[in-house]
Amino acid sequence: IRAYKINCNQAFCLISIIRMNLSEVTKNKSDKLRMSDKLILANEGVFPVVKDKNGDVLKEIPATGMSFAGTIQGEGKLAGVPSLFIRLSSCNLRCIWQLPDGSYSKCDTPYASFDAKGLNQLDINEIIDIVRHNLGPIRHVVLTGGEPLLQLDETAIAALKAEGFEIAVETNGTIEAPEGLDWICVSPKSTAPLKQRSGHELKLVYPQADAMPDLFENLDFGAFRLQPMDGPHQMENAKAAFEYCLTHPQWSLSLQTHKWIGVD
Repeated sequence: IRAYKINCNQAFCLISIIRMNLSEVTKNKSDKLRMSDKLILANEGVFPVVKDKNGDVLKEIPATGMSFAGTIQGEGKLAGVPSLFIRLSSCNLRCIWQLPDGSYSKCDTPYASFDAKGLNQLDINEIIDIVRHNLGPIRHVVLTGGEPLLQLDETAIAALKAEGFEIAVETNGTIEAPEGLDWICVSPKSTAPLKQRSGHELKLVYPQADAMPDLFENLDFGAFRLQPMDGPHQMENAKAAFEYCLTHPQWSLSLQTHKWIGVD
């Protein structure tokens, strides 16, 4: 893995990528990207949805192909839980994975990190309106990225929770999580410094030469998951993760089931 720091202007356009020492990747709150009261969403933003913030029906159906909002959490301990997602823009890492055979696998969400697409600035009330009009009986809302903790703070979390939503976050762990989250899932990235060292779930992409499972097994997490690295060697990685879990039962296998059923 290689890590780069991303410099952004006030419009949050990515303007340069600078190679840096991993020890300088994050400085907690000083690395926050929010420069206004708005959150910067990437690509689909709030998804999958069928109505806009005013409650008007959208012309296009969501990527799930369904005529209704919502999907499932596809991976980790909460796999299968009906959910709505909020994708925040930008990331403090640029990941390029070197596999044991010497080949490479890149970040699977570049459109929300170093090659951000479809940026949209919304205040938290506008985001809540979209969620409210689309959530229906679903209560579980997942904040993802990019790296969502670059923008997410206690004020935004409190506003979402005031609506009765269950709030989960998916983070690389290089920034400490604010208070109030119902579920913290940390996915460490190689030698990037891990500041969020406790939570509900640690989900490790496997294999990573510089981040083997034994480095994390003594941390304070309620569940430990191994997720096979995506890419051209996915099935080989899945078999290796399967074998590791059988011989190290502290770890359970995590598969990206949403991709299997075609609702990525």
